[in-house]
Amino acid sequence: MSNESVLAIRVTEKKMTETEKFAINLKRRMDRLRITPARLAQLSGLPRSTISRVLKAQRTPGLETLSILANALGTTSSALLDSKTRLA
Repeated sequence: MSNESVLAIRVTEKKMTETEKFAINLKRRMDRLRITPARLAQLSGLPRSTISRVLKAQRTPGLETLSILANALGTTSSALLDSKTRLA
């Protein structure tokens, strides 16, 4: 097996962080509602840069931000946090 193959296997075995799971759930909900990041920023009143960093899993949202995002998307904070939730 080549070094590249071993590296690819290791990368795919990496466990997803809670921040990454949240970002996936947020994006799924946005896709389902056909809401762009810019529109979510308008609906939530949060800066577009915050939305971008959360969607890229570069920022873990605090409780207040989590609640604001959930309300803007018509869902609950727990649904966005649940790694088993299928929002799409």
